[in-house]
Amino acid sequence: MSTATERDKSPSSTSEPQLAYLLKELLTAYRVAADPRDFGWRAHGRETAGRKSGKRVNHRQLAGKMGKGLDWYVRRETGRMRFTTRELEQVADLLHMTWRARVALYRRALRCEPHPGSAATAFAAGNPSWARELLVQPRCVVDASFTLLDYNEPFVNLVRVGKRRLSHANLMELLLLEEVTRDRWADWENWLEALAAELIEATALHWEESPELQRLHTSVLADPVVGPVYKRSAGYMFPDRNRKLPIRNLLPGVQEITFLHTEDDLSR
Repeated sequence: MSTATERDKSPSSTSEPQLAYLLKELLTAYRVAADPRDFGWRAHGRETAGRKSGKRVNHRQLAGKMGKGLDWYVRRETGRMRFTTRELEQVADLLHMTWRARVALYRRALRCEPHPGSAATAFAAGNPSWARELLVQPRCVVDASFTLLDYNEPFVNLVRVGKRRLSHANLMELLLLEEVTRDRWADWENWLEALAAELIEATALHWEESPELQRLHTSVLADPVVGPVYKRSAGYMFPDRNRKLPIRNLLPGVQEITFLHTEDDLSR
């Protein structure tokens, strides 16, 4: 997937309805979670400041902070018109989006990745403790449909599936749908939301060219355990605390996934 460059031409409408839906859900989740005091609201008397007051950041307030009108913003949040990369950065900054949320924002709005230099990176470059941690972490390489292309020994130990089975396995099917994986992986539920959010985003991006993702989408929706989580994962906010599943692009359509078994903030 390409890296974003500034687009100064007149924006066109978002062609994929599912991506437009995902974009709206992500921005809505962040608006609802935002502190209204950052957008000009002030408590009076005994009112409690912030989210506890029941106040929420609305479209008009966010548009005003950007120096735009209400209709201009609504058309872009709903995918009827496109943001430019500069406008996306402004939205992400105002809503205090995490790096992974910015990636989702760019993918859903423009079908591209943000420039690595935009905002703060998820992990500090050259952190020696991070490098040491990575050497022993389960890692795998998958294609755009999450078919396994390569993996290391810690990954085999993590999923506890034979290498013959792994040679033609799909990562999402293995982690989300295989009961043997659910039973053996003690903290599986902690990964579920993040995995579901990765899958629904990939499905929207690559639906037409990937029968494998279409099959996964149908299977996951039908699953009584994963299905309900998958349905609401469009609004997943990719919080900073979720450092367990960093995914980075190696080549177009190929991703490397590292599973981290730590709650520590690795950016320190």
